[in-house]
Amino acid sequence: MQPLELRMMGGFGNQCLQWLHAKKRAELEDRDLFTPAWPGEEVFMIEGKRPDGQPAEPVRGYFQRQQDINYSIADVRRWFRFRPKMLAFEATAPKRFAHIRRGDYLNSEYPIIAESAVREAIFHAGYHPSTFIILTDGPVSWHHKSELDFVADFVKMATSDILFRANSTFSFVAGMLCRGKVYAPIVDKLKGGAENDPVKYVEGNWPKCSTYSTDLHIPNT
Repeated sequence: MQPLELRMMGGFGNQCLQWLHAKKRAELEDRDLFTPAWPGEEVFMIEGKRPDGQPAEPVRGYFQRQQDINYSIADVRRWFRFRPKMLAFEATAPKRFAHIRRGDYLNSEYPIIAESAVREAIFHAGYHPSTFIILTDGPVSWHHKSELDFVADFVKMATSDILFRANSTFSFVAGMLCRGKVYAPIVDKLKGGAENDPVKYVEGNWPKCSTYSTDLHIPNT
C-alpha cells in the first residue's frame, strides 16, 4: 500500500493531534508515515520520515472530533516520551499549574477564560489558588517562533500533579500526558474573543477545546 503523507497545519497542539491520528492509522494499516519536520521531533523521542518522491496518500485535517480518535492514552504516552534534554523543564513542587490561552484568541471566535474564573474554579475544586502557577501565552503563534520557547510550559503541565487546562489543544495534549489530576473548562455558550467569568470546570480532560471540535473521550488502552 502507498505510504501516508501527513500535511500538518496549525500550532503545536494541533500538530500533535494530527500526528497521533496519522501515526495510529499507519500502524493499523501497516504503512509508512511521511511527515514534514515539526517541533514534536525535538520535544519527543520520535523520528520522522520525509517524503521521498514516491506516490503517497495525503492525510490532512485537524482530527478533533470523536470519530477521529483511533488511538489511546497508552499510545500517546508510548510515542510522546520526552527527550532527556526536555526533562530540565520538569515541574518541581508545588506541581500545580493552570493554563490560560489568551494571545491569539483576542478578537477571535474562541472564548478566553478570565484569570479570575480560573482561580474561582481552583477554589471550588478544593484547592487554594495561591498554590498554583498560572501559565499563559503572548499575542503570537507558537508555530511561528524560531525557538521552542513554549516547551518549558508544556513539560511543566505534562509532569504536574494538578492541571487546570485551557480550551486549547496545547494544554489538552499536555493533559493526556499528565498522570495527575486534570480539570478542564466547559466552553459551550461562552463568548468568543472576550474574557469569560464565571466558567464551569469539570474533572477530566474530555471537554471540547472549541466549537469546531467535539468532546473527546480517549480510551486509556
